[in-house]
Amino acid sequence: MNKTIKIWGCTPFVHRYMWGFLKPLEDKFDFVETKESPDFVFVHAADRQILRHSGIRIFITGENVIPDFNIVDYAVGFSDIAYGDRYIRWPLYRWPCTLAEFEGKRRLSLQVSPPCARTRNCACVVSNVSNRQGPFVEMVDAMESYKGVTYGGKWKNNIGGRVKDKEALLREHKFSIAFENAAYAGYTTEKITDAFMAGTIPIYWGDPDIIKHFNSKAFIAVNSSDTVDTVMARIQAIDRSQELYESMLSEPIFSEQAKTDLEQRRIVDFFDHIFSQPPEIACRRNKSRWGIKYETMLFRTFYNPFSQLVRLPKILLESSLKT
Repeated sequence: MNKTIKIWGCTPFVHRYMWGFLKPLEDKFDFVETKESPDFVFVHAADRQILRHSGIRIFITGENVIPDFNIVDYAVGFSDIAYGDRYIRWPLYRWPCTLAEFEGKRRLSLQVSPPCARTRNCACVVSNVSNRQGPFVEMVDAMESYKGVTYGGKWKNNIGGRVKDKEALLREHKFSIAFENAAYAGYTTEKITDAFMAGTIPIYWGDPDIIKHFNSKAFIAVNSSDTVDTVMARIQAIDRSQELYESMLSEPIFSEQAKTDLEQRRIVDFFDHIFSQPPEIACRRNKSRWGIKYETMLFRTFYNPFSQLVRLPKILLESSLKT
């Protein structure tokens, strides 16, 4: 069954992972990428170019962005919401690996670099610190004062340049800074799983619901009620006790709930349902009068802003009447 698709506005990295969603369905559907009038359009994050495509729009994000269901038909995101057959929560870290593969990669890292051989204390691979929330700088400063921090990213780099193999760098350390850019329920990126796969103990801040899917005994969660001093006390206790340190490394990464919520069959069934319908039946976005008005307004704002000048007298009049 032929399905014409377009993957719009993505880096090669994201394009590869978007295509990965379709791989399990290739025995059932013949996916053909096209630039002209595709039946299904994938778009990453909030790219406005999706407004140029009339096909079925599928929004997939690796960013902290909520889908606008007025202009997309289906979405894959971080938010823990329910919206019929139109949405599935599938966080960024879950894209490349199964849960078992994550566990296997951590075991391999601990074989390559056993706990007793990790002589360096903490790693931090960060390039952008603008617009960050939370006690990120304070936590990093405290770790640096304790036993030093290896900086492998652009920010505060102290290894002679940005690291090319993040996992190899993390494998040399006992702990990893794994802070999200924002604290938002459900927003969990690859930062914590990168730390786990390298066999480090993540020091995590971000998703307040993190323990829904990750085993709280396997990492250090920095909660909203914590101070840097209380977190440092926990870290130092683990650092000073080889038994406690290794017991955390032996804990499973994921919770029991994750085995259900992030089971591979769910994402396969989600896309299977979309592509099993003819495009005219698969359409879910609002194509009624108000839906059309809303999309037209966005389109004009993005692509023809000067058209708004026609409405300027009316806007000014309305403003003067309100004041």
